[in-house]
Amino acid sequence: MTDSQYSGLASIWREMDQTEKCALLQLKNWSEDRSLRDQFERHAEYSHNRLQGLLDDLEAAL
Repeated sequence: MTDSQYSGLASIWREMDQTEKCALLQLKNWSEDRSLRDQFERHAEYSHNRLQGLLDDLEAAL
């Protein structure tokens, strides 16, 4: 990523409200925590897909 892309992401992050930030971080935790993925397989898949979608939206906004 270039400096301007990081700057754009930082700007988008600052514009998100607290609920959106918490949701994004929770989705990230779900998608990275192996024990949760193993326990809640479908939820982890949903979380991974949702996180990827949010990241794609952020990239598209740059």
